[in-house]
Amino acid sequence: MQTESKPIKNEPDKDKESGKKPTRKLLPVKILNAGIALSFAALLFLYISKNWELYDRIPGGRKLLFGVMGLALVVTVGGRLYEAFGIAQLLKTPLLLWQNVKVRAAVSVIGLTLAALALRLWSINFGLPYLEQVDEWAVADRALHIVQTGNFDPLDYRNPALPDNDRQAFTYPSLYTYLQSGVFAVRFLAGVAGDKYTGTGGLDVLTVKPDFYLWGRILTAILGAGTALLVFLVGSRWYNRKVGLTGGLFLAFFYLHVINSRYITTDVPSAFFAVLPFLLILPILKGSEKKWLYLAAGILCGLAIGTKYNNALIILPLVLAHLLGRSPRKWMNWNLPLAGVGTFAGFFISSPFIFFHLPNFLTDIAAIINHYQNSGHPGYEGENNWLFYLQALGQNNLLVLWLGLGGIALAFARHLKQDVTLLAFPLISFLQLSSYKVNFTRNLMPVIPFLAIFAAVALVWLVEIALKYLPGTFARYNRFVLAGLSLVVILFPAIDIATHANLNAQPTARVRATEYIEKNLPAGSKLYIEPFSVELLPRNNYRLEGGSALKYPPEWYAANGFNYLVLSEAYHKESRTTGKDSIKAAYNALIDGPRPAGLQLEQDFEVNGTDKPGARVIILRTTLKTVSRNLQDYQIQRATDVKLGNDIHLIGADYPDSLQAGGTLNLALYWQAINEPPRNYTVFVHLLDENGKIASQLDLPPLGGTRPTSLWRPGEITRDDYPLPLPANLAEGNYRIEVGMYEPPNGARLTLTDGSDSIEVGTVSILKAN
Repeated sequence: MQTESKPIKNEPDKDKESGKKPTRKLLPVKILNAGIALSFAALLFLYISKNWELYDRIPGGRKLLFGVMGLALVVTVGGRLYEAFGIAQLLKTPLLLWQNVKVRAAVSVIGLTLAALALRLWSINFGLPYLEQVDEWAVADRALHIVQTGNFDPLDYRNPALPDNDRQAFTYPSLYTYLQSGVFAVRFLAGVAGDKYTGTGGLDVLTVKPDFYLWGRILTAILGAGTALLVFLVGSRWYNRKVGLTGGLFLAFFYLHVINSRYITTDVPSAFFAVLPFLLILPILKGSEKKWLYLAAGILCGLAIGTKYNNALIILPLVLAHLLGRSPRKWMNWNLPLAGVGTFAGFFISSPFIFFHLPNFLTDIAAIINHYQNSGHPGYEGENNWLFYLQALGQNNLLVLWLGLGGIALAFARHLKQDVTLLAFPLISFLQLSSYKVNFTRNLMPVIPFLAIFAAVALVWLVEIALKYLPGTFARYNRFVLAGLSLVVILFPAIDIATHANLNAQPTARVRATEYIEKNLPAGSKLYIEPFSVELLPRNNYRLEGGSALKYPPEWYAANGFNYLVLSEAYHKESRTTGKDSIKAAYNALIDGPRPAGLQLEQDFEVNGTDKPGARVIILRTTLKTVSRNLQDYQIQRATDVKLGNDIHLIGADYPDSLQAGGTLNLALYWQAINEPPRNYTVFVHLLDENGKIASQLDLPPLGGTRPTSLWRPGEITRDDYPLPLPANLAEGNYRIEVGMYEPPNGARLTLTDGSDSIEVGTVSILKAN
């Protein structure tokens, strides 16, 4: 039986019936997923194959491929999100998130912290490759020494500028040095991965250290921004969220705190660790008897002391919290002693070698006390230091200072236990600093976060009081009023911070002087440099010796082969302003003139407050030229006329008639190039006794290798100095001075016209040593 087939009915289009537009897919989901996976894999391959030679053959190289694959990843991820949610939902998501109160709170705190960090990172490379902050070495160089040696004992490091019996190992506690050593270790490993370092042996070279200093400064900036976050947390928990946000904002834009967050010193980290314990002190103040809380609070107090000794006063709020947070009958328990154990443990963890070198520690502490209280520091002293510190705090943050003082007055007026506890540490610290003879503004760092909190307390209180007397409509906008006033408070500090950062982003006088010397002074020049001037000049181009410019009379420099004298304001400022009248007069003559005979101004690198930061550097020129074609430019004591080979002519020498055994025979040789020498030669200097036996010798390339003979040009005259050390047991008598040149490494000597290979310059009389 045959059945008739039913006609096929067309199914209604549900999208048309519902009125919805059909969705349009960019690409199938599988293709987008594959694109994400492949672009990510390509980026990973590009990272691990950085040394592949094929990249050199591709226009744009590996960097271009990185950009292309990164763009591909962004596009495929964006397409995948579009397919999953649609454009409308993606656009609504940020708005929906912002409507969530917790999200808004998190964004404001994150924004506050990032702003604080950005301000502190701005011009953080100030002065590099030089360290313009004179105390950075105390942390940075010791941390680098730990990375090099693995020895965490501060007494193991010796600063070459200090005597061996005064290593200042415990001038600061060790916690921040140890933290910096961790950062430096990471930087070293990153450098190894980037084929920059092969070992730790040369990390203390002057030209290598600045790379580590930059990373170390970043850690200080992070802790500075972290302190703003801690101020928010402490202000929010001790008072309310308005106080926390306002206080964090005030600290983020506090001028002194910002500029000190750019150096590797203990000051800003000490503020961070001084605020940290208050997160745990508050529960104790509220009556908590948990033993772990006391122990942990004590450990944090110990870490604060282990950052800077001044933070020892942090124990006071912990004790006050215990006393004020419970009735007197509950005072006597093991909680407070347990906090003491925690404090000792935290301090021991941070600075353990203090307890193994107690006499050295006590000696250094005694030196610090004597420095601050008795001997003083010229240029940083005062009788009314409390007024000096208030002026320093208010110079760039006057409104915060006045609000902070108002908040402190409010704390005294209302006698709340949280006010008393929170105020104890900064107030007594300020009074302690004010009692010293010496004043350093950076010592205020642990005080400033609490000033910011009490300034916020005052401003929030003033806004709430003012709005009470206004119609209810205004009260609804109290947050906007508070925010507006807070922005007014930080406006001028923000301008000052930006001005200071812009100034510090410019090359310092030391950097400009170094660049000038490399560009304009002839290679081989001999420079006498004051400390904190141009130490980073390449030693293969210039001969550097140094010390105080007043160590020798002006005529001594040219007589001893120096072509230039470099003065540094960072070194001589104190002597010039507070030294003896004779010292002041001598420096004033060198710097401002009239200058002594034989010294002329080569270049003055002045500083100002707009585009020339740092300490002033002055380059003076002596009468001795590095290279000249005019024989009259040199005052040769003993003329000679001997040719070495076909290219070099010895035309004279300077040396004393006599000197004592154990001293140094300063021999100056004057060479003139006849032709361009084809090779680099080394000079030998021999002191021969009456039997022709060598009593002392010295082998050096001309001008210490800074101007090799292959660079000599016909007609050029060069003075070449050789300090020949004499044995202390050298017998009295007349000794002959013999010089010559040879070609390393085979030692083949240049010969004279008579076939000999050495020149007898003259005779010197050696006297018996005293």
